[in-house]
Amino acid sequence: METASPARLVVMLYDGAIRFCSMAIEAMQTGDREGQHINLLRAQNILSELMGSLDCKVGGEVAENLMRLYLYLYEQLVLANMKDQIAPIKQTLVMLQDVRETWREIEGQTAPSAPEPERSPAAPQRSSAVPLARSHGSPVLTAIPRLGDQRA
Repeated sequence: METASPARLVVMLYDGAIRFCSMAIEAMQTGDREGQHINLLRAQNILSELMGSLDCKVGGEVAENLMRLYLYLYEQLVLANMKDQIAPIKQTLVMLQDVRETWREIEGQTAPSAPEPERSPAAPQRSSAVPLARSHGSPVLTAIPRLGDQRA
């Protein structure tokens, strides 16, 4: 995880939230209230982490829209848990899957390309010191903290 790109970390968080929502639905269908509660809380914690990673000053309108989406999804999971309703979880699940696919596309666009062929010593070397997200100028990706950051 320490070497994962910011976009990859976001995809991994979405994967976790999707998994926990699916497990909450299964628990709800079998009457496992404790499993329902635990899995919904785990999904809510992931949404909280996603919200905490946003920097609306840097990310602008995109980050603000993501914040609104995450708040809405969080509220849906709270409602589902309080009222023992599957519908809000299913709605959240669909939305998480849709946004996850967008992040997968971003991840694919920001993934490092194939290794460059050997160059002569006089040829300029591409610096890998610049974080990938910044090298592509994405204000949203630069708002995602890496593991070990103070905000993470």
